[in-house]
Amino acid sequence: MNGVVRTFHDFEVGDLIRPAPVLVSRGEILDFARRYDAIGAGWMPGDAGPATPVASPLLVATLVLGALFRELKALDTGLLGAPQIDGLRLPAPVRAQDRLDIVGEVIARQLEPDGTGRLLVALRTRTGRGTPALVAEVALPVLATARVRILEKAATDG
Repeated sequence: MNGVVRTFHDFEVGDLIRPAPVLVSRGEILDFARRYDAIGAGWMPGDAGPATPVASPLLVATLVLGALFRELKALDTGLLGAPQIDGLRLPAPVRAQDRLDIVGEVIARQLEPDGTGRLLVALRTRTGRGTPALVAEVALPVLATARVRILEKAATDG
């Protein structure tokens, strides 16, 4: 973090956002299932032993989106609120000890009439085995230079 806020204008279509991989733990799967989503979690026969817990789709989405937002924060991105998530798909189960490799690609940019920007990010996540784990499009409201100027003007006029 360098203290300079990245705005809408600092992102281009094709830019990649690569959060650090996320390791899914057995304890995390079981705790999330117990606390929030006992129906979504499950069990799979182990490769060479006892059954392996399968992560709730809600947990997978939470882990992936959390990693994306931490990375955007580390990049000093001027996020302006909650994202809109579209086309969320979880094509394969995520098991305990899976590593989630996450890539977001900016696929569209839109400057809103109120001076805010919106980045559309295609989010693709694979396990360390290469299996697709989560696919979605995320619309992120991001500070735009025009909005900065409006806020600066309001501060000097006030």
